[in-house]
Amino acid sequence: MITFRNELWDTLVNFLDKLKEYSTFEIMDGGRYKKRVEQIYNRALERMRLDKSDMDLLSKTFLFLNEKDITSEFTEYMDENVKLGYKCLTTRDGEKIIREAEAIVLKRKEKEEFDKEFARVEREFLDAEENRKAFFEEQNRLSEEYENRLRTFEEMKAAKNQIDSTETNKQETVESVNVEAGEDK
Repeated sequence: MITFRNELWDTLVNFLDKLKEYSTFEIMDGGRYKKRVEQIYNRALERMRLDKSDMDLLSKTFLFLNEKDITSEFTEYMDENVKLGYKCLTTRDGEKIIREAEAIVLKRKEKEEFDKEFARVEREFLDAEENRKAFFEEQNRLSEEYENRLRTFEEMKAAKNQIDSTETNKQETVESVNVEAGEDK
């Protein structure tokens, strides 16, 4: 229970006085919430206290004060206020802070988007560079393999030609010996 002796009494009564004038309450549920706050305000003035039932009604009323058009981006702008170090004492302060925070958050998001895009492009480049390196390594391997097989083939061909020429020389020698032997007969 809060009584008139509490240090917060003046602040709470002023708050209730301003809250009952909140324009949205008049249109919500046929003015039911406006009447509820007026009753709490009147009871506080007449009874000089706010008890648990008054606070419960007040807390139920606050559920309907929830601003529904707050986006996640706007919440992020409000959270940026902590980093900026400002104190939001008035609506005008809040609007100024939000504009500054919005600019900072948008720049940060642009930078994050750019960094993501850069990382993607860099990854693609590194993959392409790796593929190019693998291609040239494979090309070098194939060229070396070809050169080795060509050298082996040429050596074998030279050896074969030498063997063939030796056999041809032997046959010619045998034929010439046979021819010479035949002439001797």
